[in-house]
Amino acid sequence: MLNDEYCITSGEFQKMCQTTRDCLRHYAETGILVPYTNPENGYHYYSYAQVGSFYMIKVLREMDTPIANISAFLNNAENMGGQDFMGDQYKNLLKKRRELDEKIKATGNMIWFLEFSRKMTGEEPVLLEIDGQISIKATAITGRKAYSIKDVPEDVKRHLNQFGENESAFPMGAVILKEDFMQEDYRYDKLFSPIKPKKTNKSGKTKLVGIAISSSPMYNVDIRVGYKALEEFLKKNGLQAKSDIYVLSLVNITDPSGERRYLKCAAIIV
Repeated sequence: MLNDEYCITSGEFQKMCQTTRDCLRHYAETGILVPYTNPENGYHYYSYAQVGSFYMIKVLREMDTPIANISAFLNNAENMGGQDFMGDQYKNLLKKRRELDEKIKATGNMIWFLEFSRKMTGEEPVLLEIDGQISIKATAITGRKAYSIKDVPEDVKRHLNQFGENESAFPMGAVILKEDFMQEDYRYDKLFSPIKPKKTNKSGKTKLVGIAISSSPMYNVDIRVGYKALEEFLKKNGLQAKSDIYVLSLVNITDPSGERRYLKCAAIIV
């Protein structure tokens, strides 16, 4: 005999709540939304009161609340303090939103720098104009200067330690001092990570000369040739270097075979 309160078939409840049979089965097996089972035919039925329970569970699951916590809350709500429980879920959501915002920011920075590198042909330097000013976080290399970041592992660690839990050091690059660059001494003096410039009415434009230096199927430019091309471009166009040279490493891969592939953007403010 059908229970008067539990009068909604499993299929009807599934359509009403826009869910799936597997979802309802999972909730029943874990004890957080148990239907009435007709002893005569084994069919499952739900009550209209359980519609509200389903949507409560749905909201909690969308908060990534574990099933065990939901079960404890639903089965002991009068003693758990529902407001405190939901307050904790709300705090967790805010934390996840901050983490997601940082991921979105990091992805946006990556897109910006990839678009920035696309403006450089990889064959010859170009003069670029950027809205705003580029801020950086820099770490001085201790001891001897280096030609490669891989030669200064401790300095890389110190650089990465500058960034908080929700900050990203990508992309990371190295700085060649202006006076060293002009003397064709291409050793790194600092490590740095740039911050995407913010567009403001006061910051104006930043002019720089840049070149993409790549070892790939498309280009195979000796990195020193790229640096030399930058220097010659400045002289040819009567441009005065106003900064050190910043070498941004976007891709840096060493295959197991030992083959090296990289994509770097070298730029100097003029």
